[in-house]
This record gives sequence, C-alpha cells and structure tokens, in this order.
Amino acid sequence: DEATLCYGAKHFGFTFCARDSKGITVRLDGDDSTMRIDILATLRFTSARKRSSVVARYQETNKDGSEETRTVIFTKGADSVIMARLTPQCIGSPDAIQSMRALTAFAEDGLRTLCFAGRSLPQEEVDQWLEKYAEASTATENRQDRVDQVADEIERNLEFHGITGIEDRLQDDVGTTIAKLSAAGIRVWMLTGDKTETAINIGIAAGLLDAQEGEQGRPVFTSSDFEVDGAFLMQDMVRRLRNVAEQARAAKEEACMFECLVIDGKCLEIALEPEHALDFVAACRACRTVICCRVSPKQKGAVVRLIKQAEKTITLAIGDGANDCNMIMSADVGVGIRGVEGLQAFNVCDYGISQFRFLQYLLLVHGRWCYRRIAILICYTFYKNIVVVLPQYFFGVVSGFSGQKLYNDILYQTYNVVISMAPIMLFGILDQDVSKKVSLRHPELYTAGTGRVYLNIPVAFTWMLSGLWHAVVVFFIPYYTMADGNTAHPDGKSSDIWLLGSVVYLLVTIVVNLRAVLETCYLSWMTAASIAFSLFFWTLIHGFLSGSFTGSVVSPELHGSAERMFGSPMIWIIILVCTSLSICADMQGKGIQCCLFPTTLQRVQEQVWLEKRSRKVASH
Repeated sequence: DEATLCYGAKHFGFTFCARDSKGITVRLDGDDSTMRIDILATLRFTSARKRSSVVARYQETNKDGSEETRTVIFTKGADSVIMARLTPQCIGSPDAIQSMRALTAFAEDGLRTLCFAGRSLPQEEVDQWLEKYAEASTATENRQDRVDQVADEIERNLEFHGITGIEDRLQDDVGTTIAKLSAAGIRVWMLTGDKTETAINIGIAAGLLDAQEGEQGRPVFTSSDFEVDGAFLMQDMVRRLRNVAEQARAAKEEACMFECLVIDGKCLEIALEPEHALDFVAACRACRTVICCRVSPKQKGAVVRLIKQAEKTITLAIGDGANDCNMIMSADVGVGIRGVEGLQAFNVCDYGISQFRFLQYLLLVHGRWCYRRIAILICYTFYKNIVVVLPQYFFGVVSGFSGQKLYNDILYQTYNVVISMAPIMLFGILDQDVSKKVSLRHPELYTAGTGRVYLNIPVAFTWMLSGLWHAVVVFFIPYYTMADGNTAHPDGKSSDIWLLGSVVYLLVTIVVNLRAVLETCYLSWMTAASIAFSLFFWTLIHGFLSGSFTGSVVSPELHGSAERMFGSPMIWIIILVCTSLSICADMQGKGIQCCLFPTTLQRVQEQVWLEKRSRKVASH
C-alpha cells in the first residue's frame, strides 16, 4: 500500500525524496522546491487499533509570502474505524457521503480501500500530548496499552480527507492452485482485512466462490446489517448465527452444504467468544469455504486456533504480510510468501515460497511424497527389528531358555547402522510413487494423507504380521534343516549354533533389504547398488570375523564359518527357499490387493502405465 500511495502522490506532484530518523523530504513539482516535514510521532498499526497515524510538523507558505509552522495529524485505516472518529459535521457532509459511495464501488470492483483523515493541532495541545506520549513510550509496564490510550486521545474529531482504492492483483495461477487444493480434499478459507465487497470479489476471482450463487447459499454477517441508528445489536447477530448453525447441522445430515459463510471483523469478534464459538464452528463445518473480512491479525490467529481445537484437524496458514504472522504461527504448518509486502511472514514461517502457485508443488507433490515415504519408513523400522529380534526368542524356546546368544555381537551391532541402512535410506530420500506431473494432474492422490492410508492401525498390524512371518521362515527352516547333522560340510564337521546364527543373520539381511525394494516405486541403478552395498558389507565383516581375509583367529566362534557356509550346497538351497517364501508372500498379498481392492494410487499408476504403453505402440 505504501509504495502505491507514494506512486500516486508523485503523479499529483508530490515526490517522496528522502527519509531519515527525524522526518522526510518531499519535492513539489509545481515550483520544483522541496519541503521538509518533521515526524514528531508515529502511531503504528495494531490489530486492536486497525489504523495508523503520524504527527507531522512542517512550514507552509501563505499567499502573502509569510511562512507558518503547522502541526498536523494524519490518520489512515479502515472505513469502519475512520468514520467513527470524524467530527459530526464531516460524517453527514456531502463529500463524505459521496466518498462512501465511491468506496463501496471500489470495494465491489475488488480494490483494497483505505480512508484518510486528519486535523491541525494547536501548539499547546501538541506539547501536552507529546509529554504523555513520551511517558507512555518509556513505560516499563503495559507500554503498548498506554501508547494506544494516548493515541486514542489525539485521533479524535478528525476531518475527512479522502479515500483510495488500490488494486491488489492476484498472482498467476491462484485460481488453478485453489481448485487443485479443493480437489485434493483441502478446505480453503480466506482471512483478509479487506471490505466485505472486496473480499467476495477476490473470492470469485480466486475460484473460491461462484459468481452466480444466491444469498441463500452464502450467509453473510456484516456489522452494518445489525446496526440501528449507529448502535450494534449484538443479540440479533447472535440469534442469526444460531439459526445458520442449526441450518448447517441439518444441511450436513442431508448431505448438502452452503457455498460460503462471509463474516466481518466485528461479527467475528462476537462469534469467537466461548459461548458462541461452537455455533460458529458448526456453521463453518457445513460450508465449502469461509471468508472472514475486515479481520485483525489477532482475529486471524484466533480463528486458526479455534478450528484446530474444535475440529482436531491439521491446519496450514499462508500469508505474505506482517498482519499474517499471528495466523502463520498459530497453524500447524506456516507458509510465508516472500513478496512485495516485506519479509515478516517469510521470517516466521515453517516453509517459504515466492509465489502462491508453488503451494501446489509443496503440498500435492513434495508433501505427498514425503508423507508416503515417512509413513512407510516408520512401519519398516519396526518391521526390520521384529525380523532380527524374534529369531533370538525362537532360539530361546528351542534351547530351553539357556540364555545362549544366536548372533555374533559385532555383526548384530552393525544391523541398523549399516546392514539394513542403504535401501530404506534411499527409499526415504528419493522414492517417487508417481512423477511430479502426474501428481499435479491427479490431486486426489493427496487424500491418501488426509485419510491416513499409509499409517494406521491395520497397516501397522499388517507390517507386524509380515515381520512375524519372515522371522519364522528365516529361523525355523535353517534350524530344522541344519539340526542333527543333516547338513554336510567340506571339513566333515556338523553345524553348530554360530553357523546357524550366521545363516539366519544372512537371511535377515537379504529379506529385509528386498522388502524395502518391494515398497520402492522408483527403481534405478542406485536401488541395485544399495542392495549390493548391504550384502558387500555383510560379506566384508563376516569374512573378517571368520578369518577368511587374515587367516588368523579374529572371532573364535565364527572362525572358518564362511568357508563352511558357502561350501555347502544345502545352505545355498536354504537361502533360496527362505528368500522365496518370505518375499513371495508379500508379493502375492500386494498382487491380490491390487486386483481386488485397488487404491487411488494404484489406479493412477495403471493409467500412467497404459498411457506409456499406448504411446510406445503408436511410435512403432
């Protein structure tokens, strides 16, 4: 706004030249002279005041050539705030009435409107007020409240100066982005400081509202609708809110919804009170979207916190200005846009973007990818530890709970650190179920996150069952095959518990890494390299402990076990059988589920595969 207003002032002959700590310099294009304006006090915008003011002093040249020093207060803010601080003569003047009509026209055209007012200040009043202001500004307790109180004393009996309408042009692809977010099952609300008419027009331009929707499907709460002779009738507003809430509850039961609920700041302040908050939430719940206009930064944060608490849902707030910081910090996920309104929102956010349209990439692409990867990673972490731990319990059962260990300590300590690390780490960083273009073309894929498809109790239970089955296979098949001297070795010795433990540990290594590959959609040479890395490290450390590389005794219990393992054809058969039984069970389960109960992702993947196949056939 400030940049636009300075540009407009330059168009009319007042050019902003310089600024320092005490004031500003303005060039007058009429006589090419400059004017020095001293800023005595700056009363900044707050969520409670909804206005800002400056107390300025400058020298004015009269028609007779004499100079006169004037002290003036200039105030700008919302029309609801400025009009209440005008003198009675200004409120009913023809200029003010005409300006209000123009303000309404500006708002209906989607412009951001501001009202300007001010008055000349007698020197005696200025001196007394500056003393109070200095005392309030240096107070150690309740400083902001005291400053607001002092500011309220001087921002009275103002003269109406005029209005402005500033075009706040939407960024590219805002409507497309909102449409995709809605298709992904995300409820989009708009919290703005603009007038009601402006907010509705912006909502239509952004695709939130239908331009042809009637008032029956769009409840509107504006303070002017509940004012009689300048008095706000709160009971009427509360009564209508309750009626809309009851209609909303009935509409939800009948599976129909309102298009939108529109409410301004004064009505919202009442709706957010504890005794009315549930009615407000009920009304919003049955609406496709909600538009809160003429709201303060404090109210923006209050709305977000109310929805978080009442709906127990995940909220995301996105904004580009300082007045959005409260909202961004109150949400579960805060997104700041680095734009022309400064870096305040960008500095307090969790994620920063440069344009609103990048939100679809953040949520529908990277957000969805990350949710799937993290959810599977969590389940896989429990799964792979079940597979490696349960064989030790099974060994305790068959050994009479003697306390004998099954694995070598050094091998066991490398399990989570190296042996089972590479494939799942690669999955957690790089895996993509579908490409970026496909993710944007099918925003409904995002519903897997809101529906908790990848991380819920049935899914976790399935992973646990898979881990139990794999643990049973990798232990009992080698145990009963190698027991009682059934497996022959080149040195003529029978199998011992350390050889059994080495075979089981090798099977665990193979199975858990292949299970990670089974969940991977983006297969590449790195996937094969990660499997090779895990097996190579197992071979490296087991060969060292068995003395195959050094020829010396490194670990007495494993000495010579590598040659005995890989010199026995039966152990190779055990590895093949156990791996097939373990992985094929998961593969068959996934195949049956995909054929009989396909998910949205699987249907999209099939569609993408068919499109690629048809293009390949057409090219030949």
